[in-house]
Amino acid sequence: MASWFSRISAVVEGSPAESFFVDAPSGRLKMRLLNGILAVMLMAAPLSGCFGLGGSGGLFGEDEEKEPLRLNHIQMEGTHNSYHIEPLVSPTREYVYTHEPLDVQAADLGVRQFEIDVWWDVREGLRVYHNQYDSGTTCPTFEDCLSTLLAWSEANDQHHPLMIWVEPKDWPEQAVDITTTVELSGLLQD
Repeated sequence: MASWFSRISAVVEGSPAESFFVDAPSGRLKMRLLNGILAVMLMAAPLSGCFGLGGSGGLFGEDEEKEPLRLNHIQMEGTHNSYHIEPLVSPTREYVYTHEPLDVQAADLGVRQFEIDVWWDVREGLRVYHNQYDSGTTCPTFEDCLSTLLAWSEANDQHHPLMIWVEPKDWPEQAVDITTTVELSGLLQD
């Protein structure tokens, strides 16, 4: 198998450049110079991206302004019934699963989207559970769930946004809108 030096020589032979590289008294020197330049170019080309020579990025291209990260650029992992604990006796196999507490899901499992079912209870305020047959929960009240996520968020202040889907369940018809109800529960503060 021919070396790349002989391949270059074969390209030069028979071309108008042959007299420049080979016929001149210093033809071999010029050929070695050409081979050396080509070798340096072949080794430098892959490294050009590392030093910002090929456009954006690289070690020296850091000062360019980056496009801001928008919410629609993020794909996130989420859980349904994020608070759920498997009941002791399950009427159906759809209830046979348990989620970790919300802060553990965020910290260890990378979950950034949570779904919480909220029920209004006149005596106890906003309760969190799936339904009357499936009431196991890692955070019994809506305030507990939000406090857990807030504590994790404050401890990990560089995290991506959290999406919290709140599904109101069986709200009394005479109750005021959800914003007023939550304000009355002391959960929304200025």
